[in-house]
Amino acid sequence: MTASTAEQPYPLASSLARPSMRVVVLSDAEPDRNGVGSYYADLVVQLRGHVDSAVLFHPGNQASPGYRYLSAPLPGDHTQRISVPRPTHLWRAISQSRPTVIIVPTPGPFGLAGLLIARKLGIPLIVGFHTHYEALATLYWQNRFGFVCQRYLNWCNRLLFRHGAAVLANSPDMLRQAMTGGARAANLMGTSVPDEFVRLPAMPLNRSVDAVLFAGRLAGEKNLPDVLDAARRHPHIRFTIAGDGPMRSVVEQAAGELPNLDYLGWVARTDLLSLMDQHDVLLLPSKVESFGTVALEGMARGRLVIVTATCGISEWPQLADSLFIVADDETPSRTLQRLCGLSPEFRQALATQARQRAVDLNSWNISSWMQTLQRVQANAPSTLTNVLVA
Repeated sequence: MTASTAEQPYPLASSLARPSMRVVVLSDAEPDRNGVGSYYADLVVQLRGHVDSAVLFHPGNQASPGYRYLSAPLPGDHTQRISVPRPTHLWRAISQSRPTVIIVPTPGPFGLAGLLIARKLGIPLIVGFHTHYEALATLYWQNRFGFVCQRYLNWCNRLLFRHGAAVLANSPDMLRQAMTGGARAANLMGTSVPDEFVRLPAMPLNRSVDAVLFAGRLAGEKNLPDVLDAARRHPHIRFTIAGDGPMRSVVEQAAGELPNLDYLGWVARTDLLSLMDQHDVLLLPSKVESFGTVALEGMARGRLVIVTATCGISEWPQLADSLFIVADDETPSRTLQRLCGLSPEFRQALATQARQRAVDLNSWNISSWMQTLQRVQANAPSTLTNVLVA
C-alpha cells in the first residue's frame, strides 16, 4: 500500500499461513510510555499467532540482565529517558532468539543496535517510521542544541532508511518524508489496538455530551492549552486529563482552578479502556502527531474523537469521515460545541461507525505486516538460509 492507494479499501491477505519466521523488535520506546512503545507491544502480541516467535527488546526489558549500560533523562522531557544497551548482553539475548527479521521503530541507541545486529546476522531489517523527530527537536530545542539534534536524528533516519529492506510509515505525510529521506521501499502501515479494545462490547454514549478525555504525554506538541481552554469554555462538561510530562505543573494548576477539570496523573494502559468508556469524547488537539494511536483506541471503544488536521490519523480517508477534525477557522473548543449541537442519534451512529473503522484497520494492519515480513524474508540474501536452518 502506497500513498496513492491509501484511499482504497483495506486489502486483506487471502490467508495468514504460519511461515518459518522469528521476529525481533528493538525499540528505544518503552511500552505504555508513548504511542510507539504501545504500538510494538501490541504488534508482537498479534504477530505471535502467525509467526514462530516475536520478541520485543526495549530499555525496560528484563529479558537480558544488565540490558542498560547508560541512561539519562530525555532533554526537554525528564519523564522519559534515553538508554544505551550493554552490547554483549543484548547480543546474547537476541542471538538466543535466532531472529530471521529485525524490526526497528526508533533512531536511538536500541534502534541503531538493531541495524548493526541485522547486518551482523545477514538478515533483513524493517524500519518503522512513526515520529517526526526533526519537528519535535524544533519544538523543544530552539537553539544550537536543537540544530544539532535535528542533524543527528536526520542522519540516523537516513542511515536506517538506507539499510532497511522495507520502511513502513504510519501516515501519508510520514510516507512522503521517508521517501524524501532515502527509503528504498516505503509503504504505509496501519495501527493496531489491544485485543480487548475490539473484543469487549462498546458502551453506548450518553444522550448528551457529559465528559471529555485527554490521554497522553503532557508535552508541548500535544497542544494542552487548547484542552484547558475547552474546559474553561464548557463548564457544564466534565474534563479529564490523564498523563505525565513536562507540562504537568500547568495541568495541575488548571485542575486546582477549574471545578470541571480532573487530573489523574499517569494512567496504566490496562486502565485506559475503562477510562475511555466513562467519557463521551476523546480530544487530541496536537500540533505534531504522526498518527495518534490513542485516537484510534478511542474509536475502537465507540467514542467520539476530536483531532486536529496535523494528526496523521486525519490523513486516512477510511478513518477521517468518522472523526471530528478541527477546521482551519475554529478552535478545539468550537469543534466540541459543534459536536454537542448534533442529535444524540447521529452522534451514536457516528461512534458506531468509528468503532467498525478501527476494527477494520486493526485487521488489515496485521495482514499487511505479515505480507511485508514474508516479502522481505523471501527476498533476503542467501545467507538467511543458514539462520533458518540453524
